[in-house]
Amino acid sequence: MEKKVIAIIRTSTTQQEIDSQRKEVLSMAIADGYSIDEIEVVGRAGASAIKVDEAYQENMNRVYELIDTIPTIEAVYAWAIDRIGRNEEILMKLKNTLINKKIQLVIKNPSLRLLEANGDVNAGVELAFSLFATMAKQEMEQKKARFNRARKRNDEKGKYNGGYVAYGYMVKDGYIVINEEEAKIVRLIFTELASGKYSCDGLARELQDRGIKFKGKKMLFSNVRGILKNKIYCGEQLNTAGSVRNVPQIVSKELYDKATAAISANNPSKTNAYTNRNLLGLRLIKCPYCGCHFSVAAKLYQCHNHNRNYYDSRQGFEKCPNGISIGVANLDRLLWYAAATVHFEYLKQLTGQRDEEIDSKVEVLNQKIQHLQSEIDSLADKRKRINLVFMDGDLSEKERDERLSKLLKDNEKYAVQIREFEEEIGKLIALKEGDVGDEIVFENFRSLMMLDDKELQCKIARKHIKDIQLEKAEYAPYKRVLRITIQFYNHSDMQYLYLAKSIGEFFPIINGAVEKDINGNLKAIPNLEKQRKLIGKEVLSYYRMIPELIAVKESGDKEAIAILKEKYGVSRRDLAFLLSAATRFAIPTADEALCRMAERLQNSGLIISMDSAAIPV
Repeated sequence: MEKKVIAIIRTSTTQQEIDSQRKEVLSMAIADGYSIDEIEVVGRAGASAIKVDEAYQENMNRVYELIDTIPTIEAVYAWAIDRIGRNEEILMKLKNTLINKKIQLVIKNPSLRLLEANGDVNAGVELAFSLFATMAKQEMEQKKARFNRARKRNDEKGKYNGGYVAYGYMVKDGYIVINEEEAKIVRLIFTELASGKYSCDGLARELQDRGIKFKGKKMLFSNVRGILKNKIYCGEQLNTAGSVRNVPQIVSKELYDKATAAISANNPSKTNAYTNRNLLGLRLIKCPYCGCHFSVAAKLYQCHNHNRNYYDSRQGFEKCPNGISIGVANLDRLLWYAAATVHFEYLKQLTGQRDEEIDSKVEVLNQKIQHLQSEIDSLADKRKRINLVFMDGDLSEKERDERLSKLLKDNEKYAVQIREFEEEIGKLIALKEGDVGDEIVFENFRSLMMLDDKELQCKIARKHIKDIQLEKAEYAPYKRVLRITIQFYNHSDMQYLYLAKSIGEFFPIINGAVEKDINGNLKAIPNLEKQRKLIGKEVLSYYRMIPELIAVKESGDKEAIAILKEKYGVSRRDLAFLLSAATRFAIPTADEALCRMAERLQNSGLIISMDSAAIPV
């Protein structure tokens, strides 16, 4: 027999109530002349119209499905308006759908029939329906307020309000009380942490060795850390919603503060932030496998996710397979050489075309930021549309949550990109403004290279270096070889080959080939540490340029420079040194090549030996 009636049955509580409601609604339809076989019942217990949960959405979707697919449907029956729903928009949508399809709506309490016998809308009933829909919405809001007030009262009395119960507590007779067996472990954790002997990681391992478990499972770092961060154990009376909760205290406030202070003092991230703050490679090397930055452990730069402990509390964590590592001292030596090379060029080109190029890059970055901001603004409109579609019943709660979750991830991704672009703009502006401090004091490249101030080195390196890439390479007959690519903000990339275990040196790669000297031997970058140690012994020879050379040098006249070169018979290499050096300079006597060059220049008459040591290196 064809269905002619839809009976909407809904309760958010027991099955007994829904059976009672079903009986009354079916009686109404039968009294109007319909047989039991012509009635399709839609509904089940536990469907919440306040939360608009999945069960409620299934009910309403079923109603619309029957209306759309069964043309013989003549009427919809319900015990009360609030049994259909408590959301005003949902109720008005159903009413308009029934009016358009000329389907009767019959409500028992209050007694309402939406259509007249001829199919026209009863204006008075339509108005009454709208009023009751508004009242249902207000009643829902009042119920929410009463529910929140009840939760607040329960918190104040120490009653259980549902949800997760913290480790060390249990529910007894409706109240949250101390679970003495678990509380002993909580006190032990705070006592051991306060002693300063353990980190959270170390204590988790120690408790594993003692056979102590967390709710029947292995005690993990996340469990120890979670207990330490939960202020409920020391009697903290405010919950996350801001209401007071009266939960019995397990440890004293003094013990809690002592434990948190001990862990804070032993925080590895804080140690890195302060102890390693002047390491040049930190936050610049990104793993190509997992995207994590390299961190420092055992004086090595290594992927942080490869160097983690043997377990991780995050679900689904997998150790990164990238085992590439390089000594901190070695890589920082290379980074300073590369940064100093770029910085010296920067010092010679503080104005002009370089600034225009930076302005152009900043403009492009600002355009990207503006585009990302517009994308973020559009997410708010998308969120509204998703909620409206959900309220119309065209989306399930699961589908809505999935779409909102994707919007949230997109929002976070755009925000991260904006921060990265803003940081890049800040560095470009700092590069343009020359905000480094004492940078102008470096009168020649050698004096800059010999800088022994780690903090200033780090500041200069981070001013220019944008990114560092490490990858395995091959170069026979050496076994452990790395190719290192250094990217700069305002300079072309530089590449170096690192021959690790064999000779431990860096060799520049020019046009895809490793640089060699005139004899065909690999040409390594200078070892600045060795040179700095030689200079530190004060075995230096001091020189000054003759006035004629100083005048030509300051004029920058190429023709005058060529005449000078011809007049004094100096080589192109020696002349390049003179043009880049300070008018007064010093060289280490242990550097044979520099000493031979100084001797040649002194014999030519272009430089004069001095006794004064007050000259920049």
